Amino acid sequence: PSSTTTTPSTTTASIITVPTEGVLAFGCAAVAASGRQIITMCSQSWGFGVGCNQDLTGSKIDLAGSIAYSFEDCLRSCAQTNRITKNDTCVGVSFNGDLPLFMEKYYGNCFLKRYLAKPKADARPLAAVASLVSSP
Repeated sequence: PSSTTTTPSTTTASIITVPTEGVLAFGCAAVAASGRQIITMCSQSWGFGVGCNQDLTGSKIDLAGSIAYSFEDCLRSCAQTNRITKNDTCVGVSFNGDLPLFMEKYYGNCFLKRYLAKPKADARPLAAVASLVSSP
């Protein structure tokens, strides 16, 4: 009889560096030009229309604010909120890639919206909004 010795193998996950300061790389025009942004989790998908150099403001419009390291992460937060609540609680987002400015002033750069207001012009080049246009 022969014997076999198995040596256990380990997989090491790669380490990522999360930005804690500075401006995030974000090209809104390229994102908007690609059309509707689709976020899929499990077998469910949410579609978002994108607007550049805009903001959504209004009385009690913000559902929640958080730090997002990409526009896609911000959209994913909105979709995840809807997946958990099983309805369209989040109907849009405002995002800005200028972490130093937004962390100091607003303690976040991704704001989930409970209703959609008319978008306001925002001259900051890293500003974007998205509105929910389709959901499961």
